[in-house]
Amino acid sequence: MIIKAWGTTDVGKTRDHNEDNYLVDEEIDLYVVADGMGGHAAGEVASSIAAETVRDAVIKNRDLIESYVMGDDSVQKYDIAQILEHAVQAACSDIFQRAQNEPEKKGMGTTLSLLLIAGDRGFVAHVGDSRIYLIRQNQVHQITEDHSLINHLIRKGRLKRSEIEDSPYAQYKNAVTRAVGVYESVEVDSLDFDILAGDKFLLCSDGLSAYLEEENIKGVFKANKPEEAPSAFVQLANNGGGHDNITAVIVQALTDEEGSAARRAVDVRLRMEIMAKMPLFSHLKYKELVRVLNITRVRKYKPKAVIIREGEPGDELLVVLDGKVDLTKDGAYITSFERGAHFGEMALVDKSPRSATAIAQNEARLLVIRQDDFYKVLSKEPELSVKLLWSFVKVLTERLRQTTSQLSGERLMARAEDLSEEVDICEESQESQESQESQEELTTLSDSAPPTEETEEIEEPEQTKEAEHTEQTEQTIGIKQKEEVVGSKGSVSNDYKNDCSNVDAVEGDAITIDIAKPQAYQIEIPEEKSSTKGADAEQKTAAEQKSEAEQNTEAEQKTEAEQKTAAEQKTEAEQNEPTKIKPTKIEAQIIEADKTSRDNQEPQDLDKKKS
Repeated sequence: MIIKAWGTTDVGKTRDHNEDNYLVDEEIDLYVVADGMGGHAAGEVASSIAAETVRDAVIKNRDLIESYVMGDDSVQKYDIAQILEHAVQAACSDIFQRAQNEPEKKGMGTTLSLLLIAGDRGFVAHVGDSRIYLIRQNQVHQITEDHSLINHLIRKGRLKRSEIEDSPYAQYKNAVTRAVGVYESVEVDSLDFDILAGDKFLLCSDGLSAYLEEENIKGVFKANKPEEAPSAFVQLANNGGGHDNITAVIVQALTDEEGSAARRAVDVRLRMEIMAKMPLFSHLKYKELVRVLNITRVRKYKPKAVIIREGEPGDELLVVLDGKVDLTKDGAYITSFERGAHFGEMALVDKSPRSATAIAQNEARLLVIRQDDFYKVLSKEPELSVKLLWSFVKVLTERLRQTTSQLSGERLMARAEDLSEEVDICEESQESQESQESQEELTTLSDSAPPTEETEEIEEPEQTKEAEHTEQTEQTIGIKQKEEVVGSKGSVSNDYKNDCSNVDAVEGDAITIDIAKPQAYQIEIPEEKSSTKGADAEQKTAAEQKSEAEQNTEAEQKTEAEQKTAAEQKTEAEQNEPTKIKPTKIEAQIIEADKTSRDNQEPQDLDKKKS
């Protein structure tokens, strides 16, 4: 990786001296911008001390940095980040001690933004409101956060950027919440990331960043060569007013191995895109996404290799970069994962046993995030941790909804299976009832309709059928004209009762049985049968017999009424109401009435009169 850098500084249009300092050291690949403060040239002193102290600390640890570049596993990214943080803390302590020794410089301090490139990786340490921009693939990313009062109010939601000039805080635009040297120590923001061929960096003080937007940053790089860009940025700030000192440093990454650099660039871009599309990380800013990407590791698997095993504890989230992964449970195939898919996110919360087994179907590369590294990010970055935990809650909530929906669907299916037999029975019963009602309705309509020339030929077979049916019923029941019927409501003798014991009811005929008293039964053929001549004659005979019977037995009823108890009278009242029953149940009704007759032991003299 070849690194080129250029820088410049300017007093601006309103200040009488320049308190900014910058450092471009291509030998150790260290680049610094510092914006001093304090008055009486104290700011210039503070910024100069900061740049020099940081360079001395890097040179002192140069062997360790070179070991990291050579791939020594004993030196990790964390070690390089610690070198830079210690360098900033050393600069802070030196400036503070200098201010204590020289009262006229008391309170002096400086911002500090530095970039160290070690091999193909960049390391940033940052304090204050100076900025570092990354220009990658024609997109501009601010990778540092301003430690200023205005930015603090904006992040808290108490101020909008469009309202700054009209707000009472406009006079505090240069006020910072962190600075190197004001106190003996300071909190340092650190970040590391991959450097790709073609990447450009802009390090600047707030005298320039106040006039920058994404579009004019792109415009300057597009209109100027990299070595001319620093002067172009200074001119842009002066044209905007030049209210403060202006400093700009341009760093560009080049390579002499186009093929390998291109492959690496594609790989880094792929990881960033996949991470950005994951629900867990979709709400993160570019800088925050880079911070999460820094804790990832790339792991390769051969075909049929077991990635995770069911029942074993796990502490890693895995994301598929290349290849295909099969997921099984109890030996049964569940699904497959391809590029961009992830699994095992629950392992970031606890180390519970894996619920399934993942096997590489072919050669696969996976991005791995370990639980311990994830917790470190959460503990160091409060705002980032809130976003990650909130996204994690949303992911788990969606997973819970899906599980609940699946369980509800299974319950409904199970209940549907249980009810299917009952539904079939109900449907058969309903169809049978509807068929019977339809047949009765058609019979009633056909009998009650007046005969016409058009319908006479159609109804004749039905009438003939009804007449035959009526005649058959008379023969079966054993009705004889010579029988003497007695009883107020009409009844038949024991001989008639015996003849009726084997009656087979004909479907469609409704017969009313009135039980006026023991041994008294009334069997009436409904009026719908009156359309036939035989039915009319029978109805007339029945009426005459009923009238004669009422006259002959009036005295007997009085005698019997006196002998009956109150309970028997109540029962008789209930029995006197005619009960409509379907022909299919007539035999059961006659048998029940016969039983009641035997239990009541009717008087012998009544039998004699009947005979």
